[in-house]
Amino acid sequence: MLTIRTGTECLLRSSGDILTCWNVRRTSETAVRMLPESLSECYRNGCPNVTGFSTSALSDEDVLDLTKFVREGLVDISLYLGSDGTALGDAAAGATLYAANCAACHGDDGKLVTTFDGVGYLANDNPQETLHKIRWGHPGSTMPSAVADGGLTDAETGDILAYAQTLPEAVHYATVNWDDANLKNGGLLYDKWWKMNGVTEPTTTFSLYTDASDGGEKTGSTTWRCKECHGWDYIGDQGRYSSGSHYTGFDGLLDNKDDAKTAIFDAILDAGGAHDLSAVLDNDDALDLTKFVVDGLVDMSLYFDSNGFATGDTTAGETLYTANCVSCHGVDGKQITTFNGVGYLSVDNPQETLHKIRWGHPGSAMPSGVVDGGLTDAETGDILAHAQTLDE
Repeated sequence: MLTIRTGTECLLRSSGDILTCWNVRRTSETAVRMLPESLSECYRNGCPNVTGFSTSALSDEDVLDLTKFVREGLVDISLYLGSDGTALGDAAAGATLYAANCAACHGDDGKLVTTFDGVGYLANDNPQETLHKIRWGHPGSTMPSAVADGGLTDAETGDILAYAQTLPEAVHYATVNWDDANLKNGGLLYDKWWKMNGVTEPTTTFSLYTDASDGGEKTGSTTWRCKECHGWDYIGDQGRYSSGSHYTGFDGLLDNKDDAKTAIFDAILDAGGAHDLSAVLDNDDALDLTKFVVDGLVDMSLYFDSNGFATGDTTAGETLYTANCVSCHGVDGKQITTFNGVGYLSVDNPQETLHKIRWGHPGSAMPSGVVDGGLTDAETGDILAHAQTLDE
């Protein structure tokens, strides 16, 4: 390590050449490295103007790479975009470059990669992001850098952007209509969709359930319910359905909640695929289910332990139960006689109970604790905790 001046250190190669420098602030003998404005500035004067940006999570090589990007990779985007976001490049030249560098993965229409809304849409919606990704690629993917891997000039990357803005912008149904998605309905569809959308209850066994690698013991309409494969706890074969008559070997959905909503939507309908539900769910149904997966799933292990005992506040739960549940279920939870009572169900199947507290029961007037009641996730867990104290 070489100190150029007090508070500034530089990383050296074994040959003695300077790799990069950073400003060092020492507090309780802890050094915090700050990204330099430029290497030349650091060489001459240190980096007195760089504050508030800690690179402590980055390796020395990461700092070097970021520094090189700042010094050599940045461009004045106004040279390639007008004030209204319209690309200024040569779209005809860009078409040739796109065909040579992009079409193999993105397709001629820019829609072959389905984890986002397509090249045409992104190029018009966020041309700045698009130009950056054309130039440097997309993190965690095999997308190459047009500059470093493709050897394209800055102007040529601008030409690709210009052509990209001519590609079809047809946006995915889930993106266009996302604000209209019904979260509560999604939770109810997950439970028993034919009770919500008016489609005739299936009488056959769902083909994908029959073809499941580990099989399943159920038949008929039950096998068409989302919960039957993915579980009331949303973790499939890793949760309550890891064994017993409901075991299928299917994964849950909790790990998919951060996936692109367009990908989730397509996986639900899966027209022509093994999970094809397009004959019984329309686009709005799939949209609501997608909304439920993205915004409605919770990690149920936060609300009860591995034995199914609720961990919420029973006192707070009693108050919430009185305000939200008693009028229909009664103080003892037995007023509705079409099932064995709140106390029994909450102990026998806390996963299902929590789901129904949160979203309601299909085909009934039961409200959603989350949507209609405005309860927090923790408060729904408190209601479950109180429910388990009721007489079974």
